[in-house]
Amino acid sequence: MRIALVFDKNREDTVGCYIENILKQSKNFTIDHWQTKDAARIPADYDLYFRIDHGDYEHDLPFNLKPKVFWALDTHLKHPFRKIMRQSINYDLVFCAFKQAVGQMKRRGINAHWIPFACKPDMYEPMALEKKYDLGFVGTEGKGYRPRLLSKLRQLYPDSFIGKADFTDLGRIYSESKIGFNYAIRHRGKKTGCNMRFFEILCCKTFLLTNWITDCDIKELGFENNRHLVMYKNRRQFFNLTEHYLKEESVRQKIAQEGYRLVLARHTYKHRVDEMLNLIRVNLGNKFKGLYL
Repeated sequence: MRIALVFDKNREDTVGCYIENILKQSKNFTIDHWQTKDAARIPADYDLYFRIDHGDYEHDLPFNLKPKVFWALDTHLKHPFRKIMRQSINYDLVFCAFKQAVGQMKRRGINAHWIPFACKPDMYEPMALEKKYDLGFVGTEGKGYRPRLLSKLRQLYPDSFIGKADFTDLGRIYSESKIGFNYAIRHRGKKTGCNMRFFEILCCKTFLLTNWITDCDIKELGFENNRHLVMYKNRRQFFNLTEHYLKEESVRQKIAQEGYRLVLARHTYKHRVDEMLNLIRVNLGNKFKGLYL
């Protein structure tokens, strides 16, 4: 089966590259990559057109290319979501990285399904290194309360890594961190979801302390609070939990181990590809009955 995979390949650590590598390992597919800006030049003889969100909404796949699917990743951001909604009408099937968007799309008549982010074990794997950082947070300063919180953490926990880093260093940084800290931004000011950092920290077998996930019930993904990870509801609870788990090494390691086992068992990008292929088989007709990795 010939698949046109459409995304902007300008760096290695993108979801599009992860999916491309998985599909190319299968003998069942011939995969051709196309940049989003070149969508108008894609020929009409592919069996499937698969677009992966990369923040480029200036271009879209032509209407006549069928069937086509779209994995929308930035539905939690206000302005990108508006553009995603406008373009999603053009697709036979849409996958959303955050659950909140699924209901909104379905109310517009869009065939949408929830496919969350995942982890890439061969890129972000645990390393047997000394836990020299109290906290590990790889990311931008963000907006709202997050910049102030990160600044406060730098003052209270100077032996921490808080800031940007190259993706090649991410596994090492989290492996050297006692606590992997996640502060997921609110979806268009409302809900917080399982972002990429959520899965990356767990994949490094590091204890995950994250703000409360409200986009979904984490039990839907198999996670249990205080077993696979720990969630906090407010600032006071966050600081109390941080102090507690910095002291409780054995408990921290046990939770980290449980979280690591679960993401490897259920939440790799290969699992996500299998889930999307299953939805394609169910929704797009007999032509795709044999669509397996």
